[in-house]
Amino acid sequence: MIAKRGAVLATMLWFISSVALAVDPPPPSPSRPELDTKIVDSLRETIVTGRRIFGEGDYAGCYRLYQGALTIVEPLLAHRPDLQAVIKQKMANADRPGRPADKAYILREAIDAVRAGLVPRALWDRLGGEPAIKTVIHEFVETVVKDPKVNVTRDGKFNLTSEASAKLEEHLVALISSVTGGPIKYSGRDMKAAHAGMGITDAEFNAATNDLVVVLKKNNVAQKERDELIAIVGATRKDIVQPVSKLLWDRLGSEKGVRALVHDLLVAVMADSKVNLTRGKRFQLDGQKVTTLENSIVEFVSSVSGGPLKYTGKEMKAAHTGMNITESEFNAFVSHVVEMLKKYKVAQPDIDELVGILADSKKDIVGK
Repeated sequence: MIAKRGAVLATMLWFISSVALAVDPPPPSPSRPELDTKIVDSLRETIVTGRRIFGEGDYAGCYRLYQGALTIVEPLLAHRPDLQAVIKQKMANADRPGRPADKAYILREAIDAVRAGLVPRALWDRLGGEPAIKTVIHEFVETVVKDPKVNVTRDGKFNLTSEASAKLEEHLVALISSVTGGPIKYSGRDMKAAHAGMGITDAEFNAATNDLVVVLKKNNVAQKERDELIAIVGATRKDIVQPVSKLLWDRLGSEKGVRALVHDLLVAVMADSKVNLTRGKRFQLDGQKVTTLENSIVEFVSSVSGGPLKYTGKEMKAAHTGMNITESEFNAFVSHVVEMLKKYKVAQPDIDELVGILADSKKDIVGK
């Protein structure tokens, strides 16, 4: 028993010294989060020792260990009066007549409450979790769509249908989850690839950020959480804002270069049975139809690469419905695109960017 009490005393002395070092070390003093972390770590070690002592049958020793640890910690929690109140209540309950084992259990509850209260909650939870964030994102999308300073449609080149808006909201919720400690996994493209060719300016990025702040305030999100989320959003600026001079459209040669490239591309794919452009000769591609198709492809490339030409054709899914295009046919077409880009001396990063955009359309083309 003397040995057990010695172990309890040694552990209490260690706890006192470890927390005391955090409370009053030589300058500079630890920050509040650092001190809270120290308390959480010290209480974890206390639990480990207390569990061992309790398992050896020294219930009174375990109780005294927990009591000493909580006595030291309680005055350090002036910034958390709620946790101080829990400690005082549990210690008062444990001080009543009763079995030492029961007293140890009561104080263990207090220790667990302190540790749980000091472990920082994920920003996702502090923002209100999935229901609250879905509400914020829904209102944010509605706001930016109406804000000409944000220019979500990129001067009318993108038609944001209700279906597209819903998909955008879903992506944004998942994205916020992934950067704030939430449970929803983001499966979309990375920020740089997703915004490539859009020509988003600093002013437009700032306008969208301001709209988000307004929505967060409207939904009573606290200043601390607002600042934290806006800082995360701000870190994406480098991947979203793209100077006009660096637009993919310009790097592809603008309209003159793209038209020449698309013309040669169509000549190549029309002669390749692996692409099967006529769908087993069901579609006759005469002069006028080839010209129309060529214009449509040029417009499409413009719309996804930051160019000035608006795409006037059908959306990809509707345009390819009933064609039953196979994956191998799609891949054969993309191979011709890559070869043509190389022929026109397009840089590899720009080839990768355009091919990545085409790959995103695969789900709307293959098998439709």
